[in-house]
Amino acid sequence: MDKFFGELVPGNTILLKQGVTGMLSFNPSEFRILVVDDLSQDLQLIGKILDEEGYQTTFSPNGLEALEQINTAQPDLIFLDLTLETMNSLEVYEELNSHPNFCQIPIIYLTLNNERNSLVKVKKKKCRFDYVTKPYHAEKILIRVENKLRIKKLKQQLEEKEQQLKNERERHLMRESFLQEAKERAEASHEAKSAFLANMSHEFRTPLNAILGFTKLMKPSPNLTEEQKQDLEVIYRSGEHLLSLINDILDLSKIESGKSVLNPVDFNLTQMLWELEELFRLKSHQKNLQLDWILSEEIPQWVKGDRVKLRQVLTNLISNAIKFTQEGRVQLQVRSELVKEELLLSFAVSDTGVGMTPQDIDRIFEPFVQGNAGITSSEGTGLGLAISQKYVQLLGGDISVTSEVGRGTTFQFQIALTPLTDTHEDTTTSTG
Repeated sequence: MDKFFGELVPGNTILLKQGVTGMLSFNPSEFRILVVDDLSQDLQLIGKILDEEGYQTTFSPNGLEALEQINTAQPDLIFLDLTLETMNSLEVYEELNSHPNFCQIPIIYLTLNNERNSLVKVKKKKCRFDYVTKPYHAEKILIRVENKLRIKKLKQQLEEKEQQLKNERERHLMRESFLQEAKERAEASHEAKSAFLANMSHEFRTPLNAILGFTKLMKPSPNLTEEQKQDLEVIYRSGEHLLSLINDILDLSKIESGKSVLNPVDFNLTQMLWELEELFRLKSHQKNLQLDWILSEEIPQWVKGDRVKLRQVLTNLISNAIKFTQEGRVQLQVRSELVKEELLLSFAVSDTGVGMTPQDIDRIFEPFVQGNAGITSSEGTGLGLAISQKYVQLLGGDISVTSEVGRGTTFQFQIALTPLTDTHEDTTTSTG
């Protein structure tokens, strides 16, 4: 018999039992077993073997009563006599197999060695097929039982795990859907904000430029009193401040919406740097500040990069340095290093001004945030440094700051620019 049903020999069962023992704890008292046999001595023998091992057991003498008990007892495993008289084992199996709650209950058939034809019929039906033969041995029965129940428990755990994974996937998909919706709403909000700011900035700029233009024309008039001239100066400064604020808000909006992109051009780097020195010379002299430009000799005159953004970053940093320095100096230092045909330029803007606390430094690059000095002076909007940081990042670098209260501040950043040949020098003369 073992040769004919080779896949079910006890040796294979023992190997499977040994293979899963370390993976799954097993307690016989957790399981209920139904024994179905029309011979009372067989019921008593198998019941004794199972009871002594600790299993919960119930018994039935025929197939009809077995089906009723299955509904109430809900066993984890069934011992089923292969040759029941009232309702044979195949009929019991088909009833169980048609019920979604019972079709997965493992079955071990009880048979005699001379019941070969019945076993063949069971196997042809593709039943959940395992068996034990008389005379019944406790060790064989217990090995088969534990093996079946371990497999069943493993299947249950796998199904639970699969369900957990399915639930987790559904939650993940829901989160993704929520994040996608939030992203789309944020993008729509950015679009609306950008469109609003663009329209409003145009509406503001047109009359503001008219005010600034007429104010500038009126200032030299000889018919104005001194008080009127001072009033015009206040109007002009206020208009310039408002125009600067509008430009900063529009720039920040473009950056946040991803519409601010690099626009690399060929430009005269040294000329641009000396133009900045000329631009801030008057302001520094008005405050009796020393203005130092220290440019490395290795800096190429012509480079390719985004001139507008680099100039705005330097303008913001130098302007802040002069604004918050009452005595001493403001310094721009520029050094260069050539790495694999790529020019790395290091910029440092330092001052001997009021300095910043560590708390100020932690938040200084946030939009509309100012340090204590900025709040006290009531100057600026808190957007310049936020824009500068975004522009430096867009240029491929990052900006850092070191500061000490009462001793000054240094902003530093490094970006890559492409050095160009000297062919531009034929048509352009640098200044400074």
